Amino acid sequence: MAENGPHALIGGARRTVARGATTLGIAIAGAFASTADPARSDDTVDQPPASVASAAATGSTPTAGGAAAPSGSATAPWAGKAAGDTREGLDPFPSIGQYLSYGFAFHSESLLAPGNVCPKGAAEQCILAGGGGISFSGAYRTPGYSLGAVYEASFHDSHNIYQRGVLQQLRGEWRLRPKAWAVGESINGLVGAGAGVATYGDNWTIATVGGAGHGFFGAEWDLGVKLSMSFVVSYRAIYFREFTDPTGQHRPAGLAHLLGLQLGLELHEPL
Repeated sequence: MAENGPHALIGGARRTVARGATTLGIAIAGAFASTADPARSDDTVDQPPASVASAAATGSTPTAGGAAAPSGSATAPWAGKAAGDTREGLDPFPSIGQYLSYGFAFHSESLLAPGNVCPKGAAEQCILAGGGGISFSGAYRTPGYSLGAVYEASFHDSHNIYQRGVLQQLRGEWRLRPKAWAVGESINGLVGAGAGVATYGDNWTIATVGGAGHGFFGAEWDLGVKLSMSFVVSYRAIYFREFTDPTGQHRPAGLAHLLGLQLGLELHEPL
């Protein structure tokens, strides 16, 4: 037993040192934890950032950078959506705003009086009778009026003097749509006038040429956002210079009078 005494003392000392080191390590770890977050405990609830809390208190909207933006600076929704528009910047009806209009129309032309184109006592029949054709137009359009140009080609009965009598007209045209003539929200009355040049001949050739003028009235029906249909009744006066037809019949200069009916479609591109 005496021999084991020193060894027993040494082993006890070792155990005592190990227990002390363990206790010291635990104490050091607890000190570091309390220094990093002294106010936090297990039952602490996370709080929102100060910018979000400030925004909630003032009724403003927080921005991406964290700062609160004033409530009045929020972007308002586009008002056109409430009105049923399908595209921003597009007016709901063709009769609102400024447009570039273009379209085509079908025509019938009835002869009211031929004038000297068909002189009395001539050996040959009248070279200009009724006919029909098509026109193409383009115009600058506002809510109250349109100003543009029209090209029309119509094919007329010439009593076999011509293979195909062709009357061509190129004219400027002005249309007025008075508000007092509107019927509901989609139908508008119209009136207008125009002037230009006209030619007549066989198969697109020009046998005679002269000035032309016309006046008209009618109605326009809005079919959609960018489309309208029109029906127009017009009176035309065309002055033809003298010419000789293929049969040798002399045709003195004179004024011919025609009645025209027109059914057309127009597209309107907002400017």
